[in-house]
Amino acid sequence: MIKNRNEAEGHELRGCIWKKLDRSGMTKTEIQTKSVWLELLGEQFGEKLVNYSGLEKDQLWKRVQADHEEWKNSSAK
Repeated sequence: MIKNRNEAEGHELRGCIWKKLDRSGMTKTEIQTKSVWLELLGEQFGEKLVNYSGLEKDQLWKRVQADHEEWKNSSAK
């Protein structure tokens, strides 16, 4: 999980779920692609994973995505 906030809004990325809280309320977005997930990490949270190779980023995404699917399946029961 990664979080940040300022006076106007807060953001949280937990696995594949991005939560944004601002004056109008909270929105939740399910991130479904590696490219969007990596872009969000870099642009919103300043975590560009510069010390990770392409292969390591692929492996990280696969693990995050697998954990997310497991969580969704367990929540559906």
